[in-house]
Amino acid sequence: MTHRNTSTIPLVSVLASALAIALTFAAVPTYGDDPSQVPDWIRGSGDRLEMRLRGKINDKDGQSVHDAAVRINITYNDQVFETLTPNVKDGGFEVWLPVNKHHWYSIVIDASCRDGSRAHEMIVRNQLRERVINGVTLQAERPSRTVKFTLQHAGKPVAKANVRVRLDSGVELSAVAGDDGVAELSLLSHETLSAVTAWSQKKLIGGYQFSRKPVRDPAAASHTVDLFQCRPCPITVKDTDGQPVPGVKLRLNVATAPPEFNFIGAPDGVHLITDEQGVAVYPYFPQIDAPYTYLDLRDEGWRRVESKFEDDRFALTVKKSVDRAIVEGRVSGDTVFPGGFDVRLGTFQAEEEGRLDYVYAITDPDGSFSVNVLPDATYCVYVNDEQWVTPTIDLIPYPSDLKKQNALTLNLIKGIPVRVRLTAGRDASPMQDVRVLFRSRHSFTWQENGQKRSGSLARDSDGNTDDQGIVRMMVPPGELEVNAVSLDWRANQKTVVKPDADNEIHLHRELDKAVAVRGMIIPWNDAVELNDASVRIAAIDGQSGDEFSLKTDSGGRFDFETKATKLAAVAFSADKQFAGSVVIKDLEQPVQIQLYPTKSFRGQILDGQGQPVASHPVRASIRVSDGTAMGGGFPTTFFLPSIEQVTDQQGRYRFDALPCKTEILVRTDPLDHGPNEFRSIDTIYLLPDDEREEVVTRLGTTESQAQQKTLAERFQITQRDCELGNYRQMVIVADTDDPTVKAFVDDALLDYSRQQKVTSFIQLHVTPDDLDDPRNRKFSEQMKWPTVSQGVVFVCAYDVNGKELTRSMFDAEDDQSVSAADELIEQHAPDQQDAKLKWDKAFKSASETDRRVWIRTGQRYCGPCFRLSRWIDDHREVLEKDFVLVKIDDVRDRHGSEVAALLALGRRVGVPFHAIFDADGKRITDSYGPIGNIGFMSGVEGKRHFREMLQAACRNITPEEIETLIQSLDD
Repeated sequence: MTHRNTSTIPLVSVLASALAIALTFAAVPTYGDDPSQVPDWIRGSGDRLEMRLRGKINDKDGQSVHDAAVRINITYNDQVFETLTPNVKDGGFEVWLPVNKHHWYSIVIDASCRDGSRAHEMIVRNQLRERVINGVTLQAERPSRTVKFTLQHAGKPVAKANVRVRLDSGVELSAVAGDDGVAELSLLSHETLSAVTAWSQKKLIGGYQFSRKPVRDPAAASHTVDLFQCRPCPITVKDTDGQPVPGVKLRLNVATAPPEFNFIGAPDGVHLITDEQGVAVYPYFPQIDAPYTYLDLRDEGWRRVESKFEDDRFALTVKKSVDRAIVEGRVSGDTVFPGGFDVRLGTFQAEEEGRLDYVYAITDPDGSFSVNVLPDATYCVYVNDEQWVTPTIDLIPYPSDLKKQNALTLNLIKGIPVRVRLTAGRDASPMQDVRVLFRSRHSFTWQENGQKRSGSLARDSDGNTDDQGIVRMMVPPGELEVNAVSLDWRANQKTVVKPDADNEIHLHRELDKAVAVRGMIIPWNDAVELNDASVRIAAIDGQSGDEFSLKTDSGGRFDFETKATKLAAVAFSADKQFAGSVVIKDLEQPVQIQLYPTKSFRGQILDGQGQPVASHPVRASIRVSDGTAMGGGFPTTFFLPSIEQVTDQQGRYRFDALPCKTEILVRTDPLDHGPNEFRSIDTIYLLPDDEREEVVTRLGTTESQAQQKTLAERFQITQRDCELGNYRQMVIVADTDDPTVKAFVDDALLDYSRQQKVTSFIQLHVTPDDLDDPRNRKFSEQMKWPTVSQGVVFVCAYDVNGKELTRSMFDAEDDQSVSAADELIEQHAPDQQDAKLKWDKAFKSASETDRRVWIRTGQRYCGPCFRLSRWIDDHREVLEKDFVLVKIDDVRDRHGSEVAALLALGRRVGVPFHAIFDADGKRITDSYGPIGNIGFMSGVEGKRHFREMLQAACRNITPEEIETLIQSLDD
């Protein structure tokens, strides 16, 4: 067997399962799934494996259609690998599909009849086996509606332009516009537009996806497509030695600027293949502002190293693909025939950074399969089928050092039925024909470049709700995430699927019809501010994607219609001198947006040596949210487009016209401008009477050896943190430059996903260089910490009082060392504390001493949590005049997560979060301020809110002491 179906898929957009359309199979015979014999619907093996698909074509009355033509395309995205045209006889057809010959994702069946009626169906990989067994019935119907497309350039019609639409079923339809620039397409009643591309021979192109912003209504009777002037775009492909690479197949993807990313599409007949100089020219590159572009490399022999788009041309550097290893596996089941199942393997360790590598195979009649995998990569392996499931496994199929494969064995079990019901509106009407995605995640770890990494991949399946708003799916037992997705609504829910349980999920949309909302802006002091003000509005309920950009009338009034239940709005006066924001929760009440004078924010950026950083980008992002947790797929936070400034020669920058009483994030790039990296400068919340000082930010600050703390100082700091947080200190003496030693330390002593009680220790890492430092010798000798030989790790644990509990030496290469380290950790971890008992004890003490309870959450890997604990300890004498102080670890404490949830009140808060209650349990205040949880009290906003907390809760602490406490906080 030499099957070689492989795929490299962008990590940010893993291909989802295609839309499943309900079919009627009553008129199609069943061909059997008896495990004791090979059925007649499968033949061959490996790359020559074929499965027979039978189908019927009926008219709307259920009668067979005899004069139909059938075309079947085997596809992956827009690539068509093979087209089959089986004969139609007595209203039926039969075709043998080559299921392992191509790297395919979907099989699109298109039936057309002489009377103009047609039908189509798309079958994705996990659906194929059931379709083969049961057959398909296509119901042909005549088009019932006509959709017009007006194709224009610069406001003028484009005669004879071509238009192509893609339906959500995967079928594509085309037409040519007349002299008036209008093209017409006839659609069936259930057909939904997904994307459109239009182009002309005059080198014009335009297009969009209906689900991308600005969202278009696919049910509308007419649409307009704006075409843009094009220019040729050269693409040069070279290898890592700088040599041109001929014969490489490419696809250039162009979209509008972020954040919309609305892909335009490419004309028919444009095929990009590099010539002898390694150059291909794309003739339809649109001249639009800041286009988003990327290249697809469609050649299994090469992999991308770097892609640059500069000076209106692409430069692509490639390298030879890694030699893959052929591995074999087997699928088995006691009650089902093992052939024809879709086996999937996925890994994060793809040949290109930031991508996934997927390989697929359909099992032979005996359940065997073979795939080509990357050596030493950890794959997640499972069967994806509509009825049958397997436990998901993860392993390295081919470890190169062993020169042999690991066993790929999957055992089939019947899936567990799950029922999802969707309703909308006050009368809970069923939501019909809504796509529902079922996702069973599998979390796993792997080693990459000496580092332990973790992630999760999912077994996905999907279907559409029926007339009752219900969809059913067979899934594996365990955790399941269900996502409902329509054009303007999304919702999700997680559950645990159990074999004998009533596994049902109900998702409800509150509004099934748009409601009218009216609003007005309130001037700061002059009605002139009202006229022609701009108002940006966006849904933040997590379920809707509504956005509006409005202008007010002379009285400052505006109105809109929405199905969202919660929105954010930001308003600016026409001259940008005034602005305001609001979260809209009650749609029945008029919206009021209070304007305030806009303010400025100034700063300076210095490098690690204190020198100004010139020509460096700084961005300000205006954000409006009420802190609600993440939603079902749409945002719960509204971001306005970021404002960018560049520092001057003195490293200074300035933002003007910033709104007051609105959260603003100020960020910059690191000095090396690393991709997808940023440095936070501040999160600000300006007030009308604010006069902000210039904020100085240092990038690339380094600590000299003289400033580095000694081992004695580090030990004492760590010991204090242990005492304040109920941890044990673990001193690790090891040469982590040795890959074997580092792997052992990471796995045995630091990996909390493997050994949860690791979180009860704070590790102090000591290197051989630390022991050789003259400043540390006396202390290390006093502590009797030994030098370590190659491959050896020394561990010593201490209790909260600094008393030594145990010490051990571990051989990093010994397979028994990990279990020995586990034993040490289990034996010497501190006892688990009970958050509920701490809660009850604190309120009892508060009642007896007439004080309040100040309770905070914290975690092991949270730097601000430790800072807060140290600060409280430094000022304990003053704080205990008014407060009983309590710390809850929401990860380690028994009932910790429950108590933390009581504190958070459903808001996104993170840690540390703190709240103050009276002795009767009534909340007085908490750390959730205008910009969210302040955590440790730093910065202008954090200190301001903390002052308000103390003023609200203190009775014995004096105003002077409050001010002293505030002044003691650093940034």
